[in-house]
Amino acid sequence: MRQKVVIKVVSMSDHKTRKKALKTVVSCFGVDSIALQGESKDKIEVIGEGMDAVTITKSLRKNVGHAEIVNLGPVD
Repeated sequence: MRQKVVIKVVSMSDHKTRKKALKTVVSCFGVDSIALQGESKDKIEVIGEGMDAVTITKSLRKNVGHAEIVNLGPVD
């Protein structure tokens, strides 16, 4: 089942940090596509099948900084 996860990363203020966060998310299992959201581009929308939102969030916390799940649900 395909699902959509929106994760807010507090420390994504510059291009280098955004690139590192996107690279971290892409390396996780089951991720099909990612996109930046929000006015300050501090949210990452991840769409995939068979992915684990908690694992992605833990990877972001380890490599980038504080991250929290904002929304989790099926793809419309």
